[in-house]
Amino acid sequence: MEWVVTVVAAGPPDASEPDDDQLETLLETLLVELSTDSPVVTGGPAGLPGWSATITVPGEDARFAAEQATSLVETWAAKSGLPAWPVVRVDAVEASILDRELADPSYPELVGIAELAELAGVSQQRASVLASRPDFPKPIARLRSGPVFDLRQVSSFVEKWPRRPGRPAKAKQRARV
Repeated sequence: MEWVVTVVAAGPPDASEPDDDQLETLLETLLVELSTDSPVVTGGPAGLPGWSATITVPGEDARFAAEQATSLVETWAAKSGLPAWPVVRVDAVEASILDRELADPSYPELVGIAELAELAGVSQQRASVLASRPDFPKPIARLRSGPVFDLRQVSSFVEKWPRRPGRPAKAKQRARV
């Protein structure tokens, strides 16, 4: 079984970020040492001092894969001149599960007014009015072309929308004599 393992090391808050040469050396070392998928090496998250490496390793279970990857990455990081900062996080996921997760988009399907009109079976003008109702889902963003909504929320609204066919009757006006 193949595991994708990410090892994250963090330094003290006052430490300097590892330089690009150190990170590149670690990446090159991992490329030479590993015969599986390409590794990934990054600096610390959100500008914090640290580094991380993601590699693919074989193993029977996640714990074994995490321990093996951590040992390999720490050894190769030291040889690359990276600081010997403590490992603060290790994530291990079965490669096939990660592949399935990555195949799913990490954002919702989006619709605008034209798509709303099509879903609701109304004109675009009516869809704009519908989208301005207080009980309509809030837009995810507003672009120059108009608001953009989450398709799932819009579909749910359209399914529950109490539709009334036709225009409402106009009040009759009295004829003036």
